[in-house]
Amino acid sequence: MTDSNMFEPIPEIKELVAFAAGPVGDTPAGPAPALPAPPPKIRKKPISRYDFGDGEGRVPAHKHANGGGWVADTAKVSEECLIGYPATVYHNATVLNGTHMSGNARVCGSAKVRACVMRDRSCVGGNTIIKNSVVANHARVFGGDIVDADIEGNCVIRDNPIIRRAHDPSPHTRIMARFSGHCIIFGTPVIFGGTVRGAAMVFDKARLDRADIIGHVLVGGNAVINESTVKNQLPYPSTGPNYPEDNATRILSDTRIYLSSLTGRYDMASGNIMRSEIDLSTYFTEQRTDNPYLRLDVHARIMLIDERITDYNVFLTYNRSKEDIRATLVRAQRNTGQAFDINNLTRPRRISALTP
Repeated sequence: MTDSNMFEPIPEIKELVAFAAGPVGDTPAGPAPALPAPPPKIRKKPISRYDFGDGEGRVPAHKHANGGGWVADTAKVSEECLIGYPATVYHNATVLNGTHMSGNARVCGSAKVRACVMRDRSCVGGNTIIKNSVVANHARVFGGDIVDADIEGNCVIRDNPIIRRAHDPSPHTRIMARFSGHCIIFGTPVIFGGTVRGAAMVFDKARLDRADIIGHVLVGGNAVINESTVKNQLPYPSTGPNYPEDNATRILSDTRIYLSSLTGRYDMASGNIMRSEIDLSTYFTEQRTDNPYLRLDVHARIMLIDERITDYNVFLTYNRSKEDIRATLVRAQRNTGQAFDINNLTRPRRISALTP
């Protein structure tokens, strides 16, 4: 091999150089293919948070599109609901079917709220299931299966009561259950319509059907009250070792009351009252002559145990000269009277029959 051939390119290398330079001929070499553009950077939307005041601090939440109230991301609220600011829904609560919330109303826990109106500082929580109801003022509901109820004031409903509207004989008529004042409903009572208001308490396995429980009345045990009114609005002291139980009317155990009106302060256990009017509401006040600053307040309290009263009216009379109180039991149909002595006022006692 000569020195001139030493620098001749190898044929294979010629072909590679020609291929890299592009096509040979009249056609010019095209530009190099462009590299693919890098994917755009996606900016993550900041997570909004809100403190619902339940001790969990700021948790992921969002403002509801209809009203601007805060809803935790763990809760479920349908679009047609109105959650007006500053109302809140948090924890694992569910709000559906066009529920309207305003003021400082709250739904929390595992509560399920459907087609309700909530306002003011009301709260529904726990395992409550509530539908077609109104919850307002400072009312608190922490349990129960509730349909067609009006819950207002400072009343508290908890545990597992069943509350429904009452069925009225009139067509297209429903009687909502109404709760107001400082009433408390707990245990497993069943309530159909009617009214519970004032300082009333309904508990245990009591059953109310279109009953009105008004004032300081305790209804518990297996008591049943149907289409009746039980009222205790007598003045009573607000202090004492056993307040408020010692100042309340008690309807307990297996008491049955039907189509009657009971007014006043008394105890009942295992009794049956039907189509009767019992009025023990008389409250006598006598000014002491020896000391103008002292008053003698006389009021009656009767305990009825295992008594069966049917078609009777009961009224109280006060004899100042003998300083005693006597109840008159009048049969509604015959208008014949029979007196009962209840002079022992230091503690409830069973009334005993006297000769008229």
